[in-house]
Amino acid sequence: MDMTGAGIPHFYNTEQALHFAKATGIMYMGRQVIRGILCDWWRSCMYWDILASNFTLDFYFTAQDRSFTWVAPDNENVAPDDKFWPPQGVVCSGRKDPPPVPQLTSQYSYRLEIVENVNAAVSHADIYYDFSYQLVRFDYRRRRSTGHTTNLVTEIHTEIHDYRTGIAYTMDKTRVNCSVRPIQNASFFTSVTQKPDAQVYIHMKAASQLLYLDNKTYSYEGQRTVRGMLCDVYISKRTDFTLPNISINFTSTFEFYFWFDSTINQIRPVQLVITTPDIVCYRETYNIYNWMQEDATYNWFDVTSCYDDHSQQSFTMEWPGSGGSSIALFQNQFVRAVTQTISRLTHVQPIRVQTPTFNFDSAKIYFVATLVDAPSPLGTVDYQSSNIPLDKVWTTLKNSVLIGDFQFSLPINGQHVQFTAGSIKVHEKKNTKTPCINDPQKSSGYNVGSIFG
Repeated sequence: MDMTGAGIPHFYNTEQALHFAKATGIMYMGRQVIRGILCDWWRSCMYWDILASNFTLDFYFTAQDRSFTWVAPDNENVAPDDKFWPPQGVVCSGRKDPPPVPQLTSQYSYRLEIVENVNAAVSHADIYYDFSYQLVRFDYRRRRSTGHTTNLVTEIHTEIHDYRTGIAYTMDKTRVNCSVRPIQNASFFTSVTQKPDAQVYIHMKAASQLLYLDNKTYSYEGQRTVRGMLCDVYISKRTDFTLPNISINFTSTFEFYFWFDSTINQIRPVQLVITTPDIVCYRETYNIYNWMQEDATYNWFDVTSCYDDHSQQSFTMEWPGSGGSSIALFQNQFVRAVTQTISRLTHVQPIRVQTPTFNFDSAKIYFVATLVDAPSPLGTVDYQSSNIPLDKVWTTLKNSVLIGDFQFSLPINGQHVQFTAGSIKVHEKKNTKTPCINDPQKSSGYNVGSIFG
């Protein structure tokens, strides 16, 4: 803006404001990229009276004959977000509204890979966990020498721990045998309580305890990529983690990685890293694969190979009705409800109801399963109802069906449906199972039994 001779304000036009006009001797200089944009370049040399000086002015305008006159900026030097998260192993307290530590359900299965960094050893196990039944199973492989130093045989083992009875079943799938012994208090799945009577009582670890999520000191650490997945990381400094043959007090660091699976809208644990001070020299990485947290199958805990045919009673239970196809959508819940009803009416533990199967046709619903005998008493356990013999259990179950007492309800499509068993009969089995081999090992001074809860 300038003042005219009459003192009236005068606004410059665009050419005047930018000193861009033919009268100023402007010259086209070609093209040049400015701030990533292809431009036409103009230059002008002029004299400004107000400053009594000569000036060279360069003007850059976006090239007129280009559809896209911009060029993508160079972001090579832009720092990614993860550079601003705390370093690994550092606890930052006082965060505002951090994501809460994920909660695990009471039924899940997964494959566990344990990497011992110090010893450079790797081990694997498939784990099946059902807190409502107080049962846990883990499958693993073990290398055994055949007597020759160069010959090793891989043995496939399955262990099933029943915390209602305190019994551990170990099945060797390679040599086809089974042993039964008390659950040891050093089990990965076991927590121990010292009572005033000097006995040590074992419990099944809750879902959070099993993966060390029971500690309340976890805090949100940020995000980090593990196995190609962007995970939320939670960290805890804890003093309650102990190791065999380590008598000194030490603080360990637990870092837990969780990944949100958007395909099923579910948070999955991915990895747990445990580190200790150099003086302890312990570091382990727990990699978690194939995490399933629904009741995927009701045959996870099959111990029929531990009983011969004389210690089993297979049967078929029937319900009249044509709604089998609708019930099939809820067959896991149906089988669980039938199993729990058998356990309640016969006063035996759910593990004695083996290999349950659901089926239906146009007229009936069928439940086929096998009752097994009570295992031999081990250690100092008092089985109470668990040692009811098979013939008495079978008689009680038959009578409950015959007099119409075998009833339960199940929520189906938002409504509670009542089921009353119509009949029960013997189901003939043609295969022969391997008899159980009882290990003479006794419990090590603790009371094995149903103490949980």
